[in-house]
Amino acid sequence: MFVKLTFISSVLLLLSMSSSSKCIAQQSNTIIKGIVMNNFGEPISNVKVGSTNSVEFSYTDASGNFIFETNSLKNQQLSFSLIGYRNKLVDTKITNSNKISLKIILERDIVEIDEVIVKNKSRSTKVKETSFAVNAIETKSFKNSTLDVNQLLNQSSGVRIKESGGMGSRYNFSLNGLSGKQVRFFVDGIPVDQLGSSFNFNNLAVNLVERVDVYKGVVPIDLGADALGGAINIVTDKAAKSYLDASYSIGSFNTHRAALISKYRFENSGFSTKLSGFYNYSDNNYRMSNMPIFKNGAETLVNIKRFHDNYESAMGALSIGFTKVTWADELMADIAVASVKQDVQNGIYGKPVGEATEKEINKTVSLKYSKSNLLNDKLRISLFGLYNEVNRISIDTSSNRYNWAGEIIRIENNNLGELVREKTIYDFDQKQYLYRANAKYDLNDNHELSFNHIYSNIDRVGANRLNTQNNEAFLSPNYLKKNVTAIAFTTNFFDDKLNTVLAVKYYQFHLLTKNAVEYLLGDFQIDDIETKQNKLGHALSSRYFITPNWLIKASFEKGYRIPQAEEIFGDGLRILANSLLKPETSHNVNVGFQHEFNSSAGIIKNEINFFQRDVDNFIFLQQEGVFSTYKNVLSVLVRGVEWDFNWTKRQLTVNGNLTWQNVLNNQKFVSGTTNESSVYRDRMPNTPYLFANVNALYVFENLISKTTLTANYGINYVHEYYLNYPSISITTNKNAIPSQFLNNLGLTFSSKNKKYNASLEMRNVFNMDAYDNFNLQKPGRFLSLKLRYLLSDSK
Repeated sequence: MFVKLTFISSVLLLLSMSSSSKCIAQQSNTIIKGIVMNNFGEPISNVKVGSTNSVEFSYTDASGNFIFETNSLKNQQLSFSLIGYRNKLVDTKITNSNKISLKIILERDIVEIDEVIVKNKSRSTKVKETSFAVNAIETKSFKNSTLDVNQLLNQSSGVRIKESGGMGSRYNFSLNGLSGKQVRFFVDGIPVDQLGSSFNFNNLAVNLVERVDVYKGVVPIDLGADALGGAINIVTDKAAKSYLDASYSIGSFNTHRAALISKYRFENSGFSTKLSGFYNYSDNNYRMSNMPIFKNGAETLVNIKRFHDNYESAMGALSIGFTKVTWADELMADIAVASVKQDVQNGIYGKPVGEATEKEINKTVSLKYSKSNLLNDKLRISLFGLYNEVNRISIDTSSNRYNWAGEIIRIENNNLGELVREKTIYDFDQKQYLYRANAKYDLNDNHELSFNHIYSNIDRVGANRLNTQNNEAFLSPNYLKKNVTAIAFTTNFFDDKLNTVLAVKYYQFHLLTKNAVEYLLGDFQIDDIETKQNKLGHALSSRYFITPNWLIKASFEKGYRIPQAEEIFGDGLRILANSLLKPETSHNVNVGFQHEFNSSAGIIKNEINFFQRDVDNFIFLQQEGVFSTYKNVLSVLVRGVEWDFNWTKRQLTVNGNLTWQNVLNNQKFVSGTTNESSVYRDRMPNTPYLFANVNALYVFENLISKTTLTANYGINYVHEYYLNYPSISITTNKNAIPSQFLNNLGLTFSSKNKKYNASLEMRNVFNMDAYDNFNLQKPGRFLSLKLRYLLSDSK
């Protein structure tokens, strides 16, 4: 109750401060009033009316009327502005009558950005109005925050990211009830989920990103993915302008983040260079509550600081080429080098680890080319090629055993390391070749044919430097080749009110594994594995504008997900291979509605989406003693609903979402028998089913020297869920992950031209104990300060 009252009080304080500023403005003696309309004589609401030589401003109401009051005796130049319309300046002459009446006509703004004509709609709105179930998140209002991409995604409906600790910790990404490798990750349409941990989204600062698209269920063929539960596509800035964006932040637990992205384009030749990179570091030494420590033969619960959890990552990338020239929209060559160093914490069964570490070096080179307006402006093509090398070293050679206080409690006299396996210095090398070809052809104004093909080849070799066995896993090269080919036909009818996309996808993979260590029929076996599989899927999506403010959409897909390399190969350490693993199959259904209401009360947007995922051959990481194996263990049925809302009135924006999902075990009979399963239609274990987010943002404009102050307050809620199947959990102790109710607060100061920015943030304001996984506590209260410098060429 205290938390809720605090949040309400914060919002009321923001509103009262706004009201106070208006009261001051009312002490004027000159009144300028009028009406603002468009070219068709229709009134326009929420137009900002301000003076170019003062800080006073007002807004038009639902009828387009405005009143601007000033106590200045000087002639006024008024500015009229609203997104989607051209700004207009009007000179007014102050007279003795102290009353001026105006009639203003605003013209719609048609802005050409990267060959796409955007009429009165942002890019994210355009994406949301496609036939797919998708949430497009613009990062503009978050670029001054210390959020990484994962933290931003965790505020989206349908998304739940379960973390095992602080910066750089292992995490599980869930989208509409499906998680892990069932969701695919892309940057500008290129898959990155096989490029190593350096490219994890928890490394990526928000100000390196322009937009994040969250596709739920059906995925457009442009991404070329064998995704089952959906896909996340990071969209970077494609504008031809030159700019520099640099930031640095420092926070609790000795946390540091730095990010740089810069681009320069020579206007005459189109030659462009781009430099980007990031650096992240944290001790992750946050305080944990009620951790068990044995002293004098008895267990004691103590509050201690987390130890041996340092994390460091860095990346640098250079791009050179040409943009916006007659022979290419873009021709760019990229080279990137990244590294990760981290202490391994939370070993098997959540026991503390005191010495095990991991290191990774990642090298990537790529080439991309795109050209539109071919064949009488009907054809657009895009080509991409990539080569990637990952070297990872896992070191686990300690005989010491630690407690959560960081104390050595015993020394083992055996060959086992801390992670419950023989001591290892495991050297792992992976190479990936990938290319993508995409083409779109306009058959006419209302019909488009699209083609996409993506091929990847992953080679893996690994060896334990402390092991001389000839039959060791990955000692010989292993490879996984994958092809996904897709064709889509897009139609538009009734003046673009009805849009439909029909797609067919062909999946193919070829796998060869030598010396694969498997656990079959109660014993370890070492075999060579070779398998080939082909699958054909299809998808249909459609959307219809009932009115300009009412939109309905639906999509269906029979999709497949081909097992990824780790699932079949294993990892050479704790995950065994499985030569019998089959592709997952899912029938995905989405039905959604969108509505926008514009009145004097503000702009109110609502979206609701119903979804179902019916999955067969569900791949699940199953624990088998000290090892794990990916298996096709059961069928899963997911049903749920999610609601998004957004309310904007002048400087105040309130948005939020609510997700309810029922993820059920749909395996009626125990595998290999006719006995009905005791957990049939029981909720899947360790899976959140109810969660919500609320955020409020208020912009104080034209403060000292026209500085802008932005205040935001956010709430994240996750309802309690069980570690095991609810029906078979122990009645008196169901091993529950407790409900999570976290509050976040932020303040950002920006200079007049947005060049200089400073942000102060506090996450988990009330220092609540937070858990995403059983007995694995996340960080408590986190304070941070971020400084950002932005220099942009507006041309």
